[in-house]
Amino acid sequence: MRSLKNSLALIILPVISCNTLIVTAENLPDQATVKLGAYFISSADTDIRINPQGTLLGTNIKYSKDLGGDDQETVPRLSGYYRFNDYHRIDYGYFKVDRDGTRLLDTDIVIGDETYTANSSISSSLNVNIYKISYTHSFYHNEKVELGLSAGLHMMDYKFTANSNNNHHTDNSFMAPLPVVGYLMNYNITSAWSTYVQSDIFFIEVDNNYKGSLTDLRFGTEYRAFKNTGFGINLSRMSLNAEVTDDSFRGSINDVYNGINLYVALYF
Repeated sequence: MRSLKNSLALIILPVISCNTLIVTAENLPDQATVKLGAYFISSADTDIRINPQGTLLGTNIKYSKDLGGDDQETVPRLSGYYRFNDYHRIDYGYFKVDRDGTRLLDTDIVIGDETYTANSSISSSLNVNIYKISYTHSFYHNEKVELGLSAGLHMMDYKFTANSNNNHHTDNSFMAPLPVVGYLMNYNITSAWSTYVQSDIFFIEVDNNYKGSLTDLRFGTEYRAFKNTGFGINLSRMSLNAEVTDDSFRGSINDVYNGINLYVALYF
């Protein structure tokens, strides 16, 4: 937490010193933006099941309850866009969540080809990298309102590992490019103060090897304190349900992240 606060201070203070002009003009730079912030995840809820080879099923595991996994995290988050003109832009984003847990097991659990027995100590980690890139067409755009439709990819990179004190080890991972469609609404309350809603959703099934759905919602507000700099906050919820069958991961994962994102926006 302290390192993130220090990082935000290093971003904010030089920006403020270089932007001495308070916003009063209507025509503000908006061709490109980079938003750097801290994502305060207040609730991380993950159910995971990794099946052994064959027809048997692994144990359904609630990561926080059963393995002591972290259910709150604060992580850096990057997002932004580049406009070709008022009606066409490219959006991007990235954040990473690393969670760890340690628990003395109450009962036997099966993770992949390993059986972790009751009364053994198990340590685990769940690492998620989330990349986003999409194209947005703003079909309605004026000084007050922007409405747009988007299409693109969310790249989800998952890795789960577990180790016990009696030498059992599990290491599973998968990467999935998830095609998404979305909706954007920006409303400028004043020339400096705006609110927005963004959503991305998808459902896909590929050859019985992958089936899943994703919902990514953000609702926020931003204040352009200086000509090239704004400060914003948004409520964020992302949920993923996936069933995967491949060489490195056989099972399912249900993942939900709820939190608040505080950020500094640089405009060019």
